[in-house]
Amino acid sequence: WVGPKGQRWKLSGPLLILISWQKLILFPLGWVNPHRSDLRSMQVWALLAIAAATIWGFIASKTFITYDHYNIEYRDGQTLNPGVDPTKQWSAITQHPLTYCKVAVRSIVRSLPATTAHVLGKYGWEKQYLPSVVLVLLFLGLILICAETPGPEKWLTRFQLLGIGTCIIGFFSVTNYLLWEPVGSTIQDNFQGRYFIPILPLLGLAASKPVIKGRLLRLWAIVILLIGHLSMIFILFRSLFS
Repeated sequence: WVGPKGQRWKLSGPLLILISWQKLILFPLGWVNPHRSDLRSMQVWALLAIAAATIWGFIASKTFITYDHYNIEYRDGQTLNPGVDPTKQWSAITQHPLTYCKVAVRSIVRSLPATTAHVLGKYGWEKQYLPSVVLVLLFLGLILICAETPGPEKWLTRFQLLGIGTCIIGFFSVTNYLLWEPVGSTIQDNFQGRYFIPILPLLGLAASKPVIKGRLLRLWAIVILLIGHLSMIFILFRSLFS
C-alpha cells in the first residue's frame, strides 16, 4: 500500500496476525509469498501469527467449560455438545494418532459433496441450497477459470500451495474434533464449506493451467458465475419474502 506521501506500507503481515487471531488455523497463509525479497519478512510474521494463535488457544483451553459442567439452566442454549472435552480429546489424539487420522480422512471424504455444495451454493445457516443445475453451472465456471488461468511456473510452488492448503485443512480438522465432537468420536459431522473458502484460491491456483486460451472463454466463465450468484440472491429473497 502506498501512502499519500509516497511511503510504502506492507499490510500483509499485520493482516495475517489479525486473521490468525480470529481464525487460529489460518496462520500457514504466512508462507504464501510470490516475492523472494519478502520471504524472510513473511516468515517472521507467520511465526508471530503462530505465537498469537498459540497464546489464544492456551487461554481458550484454560477457560473452556464443558457441557457437563455448564449451568444446567443455560447450557442447552449455548453452542456446546455433550461429551466434548478438548483436553481429553487432545490426549486421545496424541495417544492414538493413526486412529484419529483415519477418522479425519473418512469424515472429509464423507462430507465432500456437502462441502462442495456449501462452497458453491449454500446461503445462511439453514440448509438452503441452490438447484442442482445452478450448482453445476457454478462448478463449471470455476473449472473454466482454472483452465484459462496460468498457475505458478514452478511445480515446487504448486506443491507449496497444496501443502499450505493441506495444513489448514488438517488444523481445521483437529480444531473441529477438539471443540465439537465427543471424546473418542469415530466421525466428524461439522465439516462445512464456508470454513474452506480462504484456501480455495490456493488450491485453484495450484491446479490452474492454461489448457484453453481466449478472452471469450473467461468471459463465459464470469457470466456463468454471475448467473449462479444472482440466482442465489433471487432464491434467498424469495424464501424470505414469499
